[in-house]
Amino acid sequence: MNLVGNALKFTPIGGTVTVALTADADAVEAAVVDTGPGIPPSEIPLLFERFSQGNAAKAVRAAGTGLGLLICRHLVEAHGGRIRVESEPGHGARFMFRLPRTGSSRDNGAAPSGAGGTDPGPR
Repeated sequence: MNLVGNALKFTPIGGTVTVALTADADAVEAAVVDTGPGIPPSEIPLLFERFSQGNAAKAVRAAGTGLGLLICRHLVEAHGGRIRVESEPGHGARFMFRLPRTGSSRDNGAAPSGAGGTDPGPR
């Protein structure tokens, strides 16, 4: 929600915010893409640090605490994932996080439901 909220905050009226989810056998990835002002390369390494806000944040309608992206990073990393950003000034930003798939049938050794065959019952 923080990534979507930030994208909405930084995207001008008439701009676009897109949320996409993809999955493969190992992970699920979410991407939030906006058509806002973009982020200068010098500010990108600081975005996920405590109380850090880029210069664009200071000029936007709603101020923040500078903790949102740090919290996002901690939550994603706590689940074994990784968060990153791609941006170019004047061309919006793309925030992505990737989380490993857990709780699937391959994690506990059980056959996936609908995997074919029948359950022979207890042995």
